[in-house]
Amino acid sequence: MSSDLIKRVQEAVARGVRARSRFYASIDLEDEQSLGPPASLQDIEKLEKKCGNALPPSYRTFLVLHDGWIMVDGGCDLLRAGEMISGPVAEKTRKWQASMVKEGQAALASGLVVGFSAISQKRIVLDFGQLDAAGEGRLIQWDSDEFSEYESFIKWLEDTAQEFEELAESPNNSGDE
Repeated sequence: MSSDLIKRVQEAVARGVRARSRFYASIDLEDEQSLGPPASLQDIEKLEKKCGNALPPSYRTFLVLHDGWIMVDGGCDLLRAGEMISGPVAEKTRKWQASMVKEGQAALASGLVVGFSAISQKRIVLDFGQLDAAGEGRLIQWDSDEFSEYESFIKWLEDTAQEFEELAESPNNSGDE
């Protein structure tokens, strides 16, 4: 992990937390954001083994800093490494990914689900299909057949921080787009 990447992830997370707090306050939603403590190296390695790929550097850096982010997008959480490996959420994501196979959504079916909502259909998926020279791959945010794509996890962190800043400043900031 380069010190530049660590700093970039730290800054994007801090900016994202502030922006989300401002947005949640603007719509009278209780801000229950919570960043996890650092993930253990053992859990990160188990996760890499489970998905059969090295994690993209920006996402791996995030896990080294914070094992998950509760309420990263309303009712959607960035999952803890252990939640992706086993347990009820891992089982729900397996079932969802099986449904994506049937729908012909190969990237969603084979990617690593890092974000999950228990109250909506939102999923955040790292796609290992095409990695750049740095080992970064695109991130897909899916919600009931609506897709948003980002070139990498770090770009998603930065772009969503900006999106929440804009929503917090908007006079009509219902969050519905």
